[in-house]
Amino acid sequence: MKPSLTSLSFGIALVVSVTLNASSLMGQQKDATGCPAGIQRDDLKQALDRAASTALEAIKQGQPRSLMPLFSEKGVVLGVDGPLVRLASIRREISAKTGIYCVIFDSSCLRKEVDASRRNAGAPVEREEILSFRDHLLKRDPVVKTSLDDSASFCGGMTRDGSPSFELDWEWTPMGWKIVAIPYL
Repeated sequence: MKPSLTSLSFGIALVVSVTLNASSLMGQQKDATGCPAGIQRDDLKQALDRAASTALEAIKQGQPRSLMPLFSEKGVVLGVDGPLVRLASIRREISAKTGIYCVIFDSSCLRKEVDASRRNAGAPVEREEILSFRDHLLKRDPVVKTSLDDSASFCGGMTRDGSPSFELDWEWTPMGWKIVAIPYL
């Protein structure tokens, strides 16, 4: 049975429609701050505050599974000028309780990793207290603030307490705010 002209026209129209809609989503217009045009900054800030609150609660409660959906699908940059750690690696490290798991949830694990890294580099052992994000938040009870970036290149935000010990960098994605960097020192 040959397709009718009507069904062929419908099929072509459907393909064109899907292609145009996908293109408009991918090439969404940006405002001067790099954020999607048409979304109010107050709405973006409220969404960022909610995402940050969810992240902080997951960290304080020691719940990596609750934090995982907030990581960027591309991965997360660890440290200042550190490497991009892919999401699959983050999952492995959290499961094995190494790497990013230590930085976020476990000070004793973090201490061991820092000491081993310093030994391998021939550096002296760090004498200062080293705290995971969780212990930093629980022991210090810092005032944590979230703010939007004013960068024109991307729509981003930060959650920080003013110290070099705690910071999360966020980026707006079609799926909401996602953590893209943890620039701890």
